[in-house]
Amino acid sequence: MKKRRSTLILIILLPFIPVIMYATKIGKTLEYKTIDWRFRVRGESLVSENVFIAAMDDYSIDLIGRWPWRRGIIGSFINTLSVLPPQQMVLDILYTETSADFPIDDRLLAGASARNGRVYFPFLSLLGAPVFGIESLDDMLDPVKEIMLKSSLGKVEDYPEVDFIDAQTVLPPISQFAQVAKNSGYVNSEPDSDGVNRRIPLLMKMDGYIFPYLGLSAALDYLD
Repeated sequence: MKKRRSTLILIILLPFIPVIMYATKIGKTLEYKTIDWRFRVRGESLVSENVFIAAMDDYSIDLIGRWPWRRGIIGSFINTLSVLPPQQMVLDILYTETSADFPIDDRLLAGASARNGRVYFPFLSLLGAPVFGIESLDDMLDPVKEIMLKSSLGKVEDYPEVDFIDAQTVLPPISQFAQVAKNSGYVNSEPDSDGVNRRIPLLMKMDGYIFPYLGLSAALDYLD
């Protein structure tokens, strides 16, 4: 009799377990842990031989110095790689303000990018209530507005069935870099509730337009 009663209570409570887990965020925590575990089991995935990642590491810091590096150094790096030349050069570095200490470096980086003609400069998209940044493309300088429109994949109204993540404001590259950029895209992502970045939204909307993640923007151009 007692066993039947326990079984009955369990059957009654069973449908409420997912609700309780969701309300207490236990379910989300378990999901995050299983995602981490699955990625560890999978191991590192191979990068295409068509992609070369030039990353800042301990060796480069010992050689060049602490980050951030002067923009002239990045320009020299672009000049060096331009000899190859790569089909695309995607800078995962935000340049949303002019260089106050070394203004000549902006010209050096812009010049190297213009000669290369394949350099991507990213922008930062900001979610939530607008605190800073630009809320409308009409408020941007012409070169910046042009590269933003070029990176756009169309208007939101053309895809009424899609619920895009909404960016309230953006911090675009400065006009010197925008006018020499091949294309652009956003580079930020929102962490999960435990503070870990596990996923990147490939598309966001802002001011009625759809914008791609920087890597997606470059991939679409490469496949075009």
